[in-house]
Amino acid sequence: MEKEKNKVRIYDPFDVFSGMDKLMRSALWSMHPDRYFGISENGFNIPDADIIDEGNSLQIKLDMPGVDKKDLDLKVKNNLVIVKAEKNEDNEVKKKNYYSRERASIGYYREIELPEEVKSETAKAKYENGTLTITVDKSEKSKENSVKIE
Repeated sequence: MEKEKNKVRIYDPFDVFSGMDKLMRSALWSMHPDRYFGISENGFNIPDADIIDEGNSLQIKLDMPGVDKKDLDLKVKNNLVIVKAEKNEDNEVKKKNYYSRERASIGYYREIELPEEVKSETAKAKYENGTLTITVDKSEKSKENSVKIE
């Protein structure tokens, strides 16, 4: 025991941050556990989303692999985009001395509040290689106007 007391300890100025990292993670998890597990209250996966401002329009990209285009449901209204997809599979094999039944389900759900209002009637969507890309024009009221100062 005596030898332990006399050990030289190297000072690490970043040591104080290790406990803070754990504290922040637990605080964030308690407020938004769904974002940390990627599953919402209704059991659907929450797809990651990118929102790109293209001047007169917004482009929203969501990664939703494993579903077919026919399984997607998309709604756009004011400054809200709601995307839902659900796919269920039921495979059954019956042979003389063999029986197998497997079920699989995958689903996504996400409501995205856009940074500004959009014209929902101009929304266009494309689903390719597991990525849903939505393009929608900005509303006239949200466009920036230059004002001449007198």
